[in-house]
Amino acid sequence: MQKFVFFTWFCFLVNLSVLFAQNISKADALEDLRFFNQAIKAGHPTNYNPKLPQTNLDGLITRVESLEQDTLKTYEYRLLLGEAISQTKCVHTFLLDFPLKQKTKQISYIPLGFHWVGTNLWVKKDSTNLILGHQVLSINGVKSESLHRVFSKVYGSDGGTSALSLAVFNKHAPTSISQFFAFPREYRIETEKGVYTFQGMKKPIAPEKDTEPAAILKNNKNYYSISGQVPILKIESFDRSDKAFFKDVISQLKKGEHEKLVIDLRGNAGGNRKAAVVLAKQLVNEPFSYSILQPKLKPSQHLSTQGRFFLFLARIKYNLGNFYRGKGTELGYSFNYRYRPKKEPFKGEIFVLTDGWTASSATMLSSWLKQFANTKIVGTQAAGGYNGNNGGGFPRMVLPKSKAKIQFPAYRLIFDAKSTQDAGWIPDLEINPTTADLLKKEDVLLNALLEILEKGGD
Repeated sequence: MQKFVFFTWFCFLVNLSVLFAQNISKADALEDLRFFNQAIKAGHPTNYNPKLPQTNLDGLITRVESLEQDTLKTYEYRLLLGEAISQTKCVHTFLLDFPLKQKTKQISYIPLGFHWVGTNLWVKKDSTNLILGHQVLSINGVKSESLHRVFSKVYGSDGGTSALSLAVFNKHAPTSISQFFAFPREYRIETEKGVYTFQGMKKPIAPEKDTEPAAILKNNKNYYSISGQVPILKIESFDRSDKAFFKDVISQLKKGEHEKLVIDLRGNAGGNRKAAVVLAKQLVNEPFSYSILQPKLKPSQHLSTQGRFFLFLARIKYNLGNFYRGKGTELGYSFNYRYRPKKEPFKGEIFVLTDGWTASSATMLSSWLKQFANTKIVGTQAAGGYNGNNGGGFPRMVLPKSKAKIQFPAYRLIFDAKSTQDAGWIPDLEINPTTADLLKKEDVLLNALLEILEKGGD
């Protein structure tokens, strides 16, 4: 599975460079959206099963058609593209390049950081120490409810949730808010305690860095540690080199005769699929599998020259390289991968932490653990789908007017064919931060779980 980790950072850099670009006509924007809509209907693997409701952009296009203005500001159009991508219900569909750019004379960042708790916006960081912990009612006259509607549909999440969009906002809120208001010199913040005016800053407040405990084992940014009596395996991304690391971790677990294991997949947007398989084999109690479906769809006519070449390479990889795994089905040609657990896998309780960044190979692993091990999911809903996602090959398309380049997956990966849960698994124990938690400089979710486990709770 393509390493998905980079993309949200990349998209933010793209967003920043395009804010003050030239306008685009409504007619050109509509031509782009109609082209994208045709591609989704004809070739996007989100529509792999004709018996299920089909994804399209018809409603969004009707809304744009009804707009009174003849032109759109570039950032308005960028948000429309984000909404269109979010409607694909696919975490692997995203904007690779947005070429409508021009330099700005002024960049002025809001001196605050924010976090959504439900649909309420709270001040999580404040370089002025004036309104830390306040609930925000409006910014520069725009109500927080309106901001939530915008920022909850900027990126795609499997199943059509807002998991990734809100996770991206919470981490990069100073940049997102400053972009939205075109980097004004002043920001007027209305909270439940009054109205405050702030001067902009030259640089945004930096995102918080995670603190790493003393590790017993470590590979890249992944580590294994023990808190009290509870072992923790933190996996930031999956890399080919993690295979040996995971085997060493399980060996340590068995030596310590531990009965519980916390696997922290928060912030893990994927990586090497084979590394995830190696870890799963050490943890599950039954054989497990997944399939890669080549749907009966025709994306080629909407792909760029590069995109068609990428699709050609993907088809060679599966149809020739893995032909022995393939068989025809009513939905298309399916390539099946089956695995057996190790003879003596870890048999204790597993607690998997997820959040809005968790996707791709990370949700593949969590799906297998949920199906075939004694596992509970804890935290918040993942962006990656529980029963599968779109991937396997990653062609590109170029929209006709803006020349925006979009990654457009080619196949459907199926992790649990029996499930109808397209979105990320709704956690067995959902822990959302309170407003008081937001101000703590600690890992509130992990600490809450560890407290439960150390007291003997399950």
